[in-house]
Amino acid sequence: MKKMTIGIFALSSRAHILFASKYKYAKSRLLELGFNVKERVNELIDLILDEDIDILMLVIGGYNSANLLSNLDFDKIKNS
Repeated sequence: MKKMTIGIFALSSRAHILFASKYKYAKSRLLELGFNVKERVNELIDLILDEDIDILMLVIGGYNSANLLSNLDFDKIKNS
């Protein structure tokens, strides 16, 4: 079975800095469970279009994330 990849992102904050110990723990648990992990901040569209990523995981945030909608290329998302 293919090892699945999770793309970790935070819409409105830098979780890996603000909650460093919790973030490191969660990442280590995902790795222990056998997942690959990709991390990027403020690059949601890149995560959506990345064919290596099977799962997107929001780690924190959402406040003010509706402002991202006008910047997303929904045609690219639909075609991915």
